Amino acid sequence: MKQVHDNILEKKVKHILDDYQPEFKEEYWMAMQEKLNATNIPEGGNQFFLRIITKYAAALIIILGLGLTFTLLLDEKPNITAQTSSIEKTHISFADGSNTWINNSTTLSYPKLFSPHKRSVKLNGEAYFEIAKDSLRPYFVNTECAEIKVLGTKFNVEASNKNSYEKISVLEGKVKITALATGNYVILTKGQSAIIYKKDTSLLKIPGIDINVLAWHTDTLRFINEPLSEVSQTLSKHYNTTISINNETIQQLKLTSSFSALSLKEALEVIAFTLDVNIDYSNNTIQIKE
Repeated sequence: MKQVHDNILEKKVKHILDDYQPEFKEEYWMAMQEKLNATNIPEGGNQFFLRIITKYAAALIIILGLGLTFTLLLDEKPNITAQTSSIEKTHISFADGSNTWINNSTTLSYPKLFSPHKRSVKLNGEAYFEIAKDSLRPYFVNTECAEIKVLGTKFNVEASNKNSYEKISVLEGKVKITALATGNYVILTKGQSAIIYKKDTSLLKIPGIDINVLAWHTDTLRFINEPLSEVSQTLSKHYNTTISINNETIQQLKLTSSFSALSLKEALEVIAFTLDVNIDYSNNTIQIKE
């Protein structure tokens, strides 16, 4: 009878180990405990029982240790780097269904394969992310000043180390931004943005997003009753040039227009015609004048 009981006990413990999967370590410890608690030990069976438990507990510890080691080996290590020049952009499609569009002068580092626990990339520059939903694997964008965490959403990150700030704009879903220097964080939803200023490490939440935040990606600029001073700044950034306005009256002129896939010269011609101003291209500069 004792031998039969011992065989049953050994099979119960062995069954747990045979079905072991590393991603469920805590569940296996609990299962081991439940199996043992439910087992009635006959008189005189203690020594054999202890031998079985010692044998299989040691095996389980080894397996759990190997599972942890295996998990660490699978952990993400950025080993692919996408880098764009000052005149190019690129698109990356990931195996999990996520997509990233990279603006010019940008570097994005990411692993060949995301780990089972998280998806993580490192950004220096500007990129637009459309992240596939995965509740078990949050997505992280790491920049110089921030950690950006999402589950599935669409957002733009402007995080060049040449700028005095970093800006995150959410077009869909929910995003958590944590300032690395202070640990402060904000939660953004659709139509909100946040700025981290590098000088004082302040993190500000803004109830809105720039209408042209994705102009670099869509190649479309829109202005609705916008002062020409703001228009010139947007054009300067979009076309990577400098446009100046020295006349305060002209700076306050308002523009409502849309430019789709226009060259800088074509866009300026539309402005000149619409607002009755002149464009001066002399001395390698661009000035908007009366």
